Amino acid sequence: MVRKYERTPGLRKYGDYNEDNLLAVMDAVKSGISKKLAAIVYKVPHTTSVRRLLGRNIGKIGHLTVSTAEEERLITETLGIVSHWGFPLTKPNIRDIV
Repeated sequence: MVRKYERTPGLRKYGDYNEDNLLAVMDAVKSGISKKLAAIVYKVPHTTSVRRLLGRNIGKIGHLTVSTAEEERLITETLGIVSHWGFPLTKPNIRDIV
């Protein structure tokens, strides 16, 4: 199994653009270029650029995480300490803790 999966760009059109390109589209539209032409030039889906310009769906793609990055770091440190003491936990135990 792969430890850190990196999606190959171009396989799916959903979310297949850089945030920098999207910001460039927004700047181009503000400077006077049409929305559709800017989306074509910077290779960002037209509907995505229009939604971003209107202020809709600005968040990240996908579901929200259950815990914050700080909480995840704390949990991993604690699990490491507990396993070092000789009390390794199974997956169901970890799920119960979280």
